[in-house]
Amino acid sequence: MTANCPRVALDCYVRAEAAGVFVDGIINTIHSYEEEGLVEECAVEFWPNEIRLMDDTERTDVLAHYRQFQAWADGEDVSLKPAFTRRERTTMGSDDSETVLVLPVSCLAIRADRELVHVAPHTTESMPYRVTDALADIQSLSRSEDIFELSPSGRSTRTAHTATDQSPSETDDKTPVEERERDHP
Repeated sequence: MTANCPRVALDCYVRAEAAGVFVDGIINTIHSYEEEGLVEECAVEFWPNEIRLMDDTERTDVLAHYRQFQAWADGEDVSLKPAFTRRERTTMGSDDSETVLVLPVSCLAIRADRELVHVAPHTTESMPYRVTDALADIQSLSRSEDIFELSPSGRSTRTAHTATDQSPSETDDKTPVEERERDHP
């Protein structure tokens, strides 16, 4: 793409066991954005509930994504918490502990010309920015180069809206699957 019109790609990561109306809606939305030409490419990748935060983890791909997301968050002065949560756990029959990273039910990485320009979910000093917020902001953009209008706080400079515009059941990327399925059979 040209400098004025970057190639925008959406990478969606979802927990494998999280299939259901909530996650299916996100996946369908990003595919519709590709069909409508709002983005040039989209991909969906399934990831586990958690990974060990060690270089010898079995899911080095997920660890690499997390490190890239964390570097982006550090550069934008936002936090990936509470969607990405570190915790210590001990193994049975041993006093050894390990740090694990609990992954969100869904995550969206927005790339322009292969460069990471946005991650959802994340939290600013004042509010959470969820995957559904990012999808709404992308839909409101008229051209792919407008992707750069997404501010570090996650709100498009043209489409600022509050988290109260949506009910928690529609936007809570951290809600356990069992609760979402109970609330939305």
